[in-house]
Amino acid sequence: MKNCTRKNAVSTATAVAIIVLIGAAVIVGAIAVSFYALGRNPFSGTTSSTSTISQSTSKSQSSSTSALIVNLSLENSPDYLAYDSSNGDIYVTYTNSSILSVLSGASYKVIANISVTPYSPGGMIFDPSNGDIYATLQNFTNPISSGWVYVISGATNKVVAIIDVGQYPWGLALDSQNNCVYVANYDSDNVSVINGTTNEIVSTIGVGNNSPLGIAYDPSNGYIYVANSNYPNNSGTISVIAGSNDTVVQTLPLLEEPSEIAFDPSNHYLYVTMENPSDPSAGSVYVINGATNKEVASIQNELSDPTQITFESYNGYVYVTNSETSGYVTVIDMSSVVATITVGANPAGMAFDPTSKYLYVANYGSNTISVIYAPSDSLVATIS
Repeated sequence: MKNCTRKNAVSTATAVAIIVLIGAAVIVGAIAVSFYALGRNPFSGTTSSTSTISQSTSKSQSSSTSALIVNLSLENSPDYLAYDSSNGDIYVTYTNSSILSVLSGASYKVIANISVTPYSPGGMIFDPSNGDIYATLQNFTNPISSGWVYVISGATNKVVAIIDVGQYPWGLALDSQNNCVYVANYDSDNVSVINGTTNEIVSTIGVGNNSPLGIAYDPSNGYIYVANSNYPNNSGTISVIAGSNDTVVQTLPLLEEPSEIAFDPSNHYLYVTMENPSDPSAGSVYVINGATNKEVASIQNELSDPTQITFESYNGYVYVTNSETSGYVTVIDMSSVVATITVGANPAGMAFDPTSKYLYVANYGSNTISVIYAPSDSLVATIS
C-alpha cells in the first residue's frame, strides 16, 4: 500500500516565507488580472443581485427529496465551501479576495476571517484525519506564477502551511486511506500529490496538455479520476491515475469539455459536468461506471451551464449547481433528475453536512449561501 511520505520535494517553511514576501508585494502593487479576465472561466453565467427560491419537485411523491430552507447574506461573492465535521464550521472562499471566512454552523455568523494572499479560488476540502482544511488559491495579480494550497487548522483557524503547487490549482481530492491530497493544476497540466501529515509534495503526475479541473478519488480501487477540459479544443478527457504508483493507467475520451467530477461510493459511478462550448447556457452530466470506466448515461435535461457537482450521503443523491443568472441546483438519483431547487445567482461550490443533513451552496452572483435540507421536500424559511 502506498504511503504519502515517499520523498520530500518542497519545504513548507520555505514556502511560507516566500509567499509572505510575495503577498506583501502584491498588496502594494496589485493589478487585478484574474482567471476570468483570461477568458478561461468555467462559470459563464452573468451576475445578478437578486436571489429567488422555490420548492423542489418530489421523487415519486417521496418525502426524501430536497428543498431550500434559508439564504445567508454575505458582503462578498462566495465561490467555494468546505464543511468541518469536527466543529461544524463552514469555510468560504471569495472571488478575487484576500480573506477566507469561517462561518459558525450553529449561528451562520462569521467567526473568523483568515488573511491570505489576494487570490482566485479553485476549491476546498476538509481532511477529517487531521482536522485541516485545504484550499487552492492562485495569485490573480500574477497569472503566470505558481499557485498554492493553503492548509488551515480547523482547531485554531490559523494557516499552518502554504504549499507551492502548479499554475492555477483547482480541484482537490482526498485519499484518506493513505493520507494523500491530490491537486489538479489547470495551467501546469499536472496533478500534485501532498502528504497530509507533513504537508509536502511527494509526487507530480502529468496528464498531458489537457487543462485539468475537477478531481475525485475512488476508495474501492484506489484510482484518482481527473476531468481534463482540454481548453480550447472543445473536447476533453478523463485521466485515470493508479494511486498505488501515481501513474496514468487510462485516458477516457469525451466529446465535450468536462469541468468537475464527483464519485458515488454506493454504486461506484462517476458524475462529470460537461460544458457545451457552442452553447454556454447548455451542458450535461456524464455518468461513468468506475468499475468498467464506461459511460452508462448522459443527463441533459434540466441542466444549464452545470458547474460544481457533489455527492450527498444521506439520500445518495448527486447535486449539480447550474450557474445561470437565476441559478438553481439539479438533484440526480442514479441517472435521473429527481428535483430542481432555485437558489441564488450564479451558484458554484457546495459542501454537505452529514450530521444536520444540510447542503450549503455558494452563490457568487448574489453574495449568498443557500442551505438545502436533504430529507425535506418543503420550504421551511428564507433569511435574506
